[in-house]
Amino acid sequence: MSGALAAAEGTLVGFFSKRHHGVFTHMGSNTHFHVVLPERPLMGHVDAVTLARGARVLLPAR
Repeated sequence: MSGALAAAEGTLVGFFSKRHHGVFTHMGSNTHFHVVLPERPLMGHVDAVTLARGARVLLPAR
């Protein structure tokens, strides 16, 4: 199943690595994201996202 959502509230879970192209990121990309939408309930891969003003982004400490 695939599709697009104009708007949704959920949790993005992502990975960033400059060394793992084709391992857990796509070839040529440093990132890989999934979204969890508890109201639907759905989860899946994210190709593009725009965050709403006021959205919280939590990143691990270095």
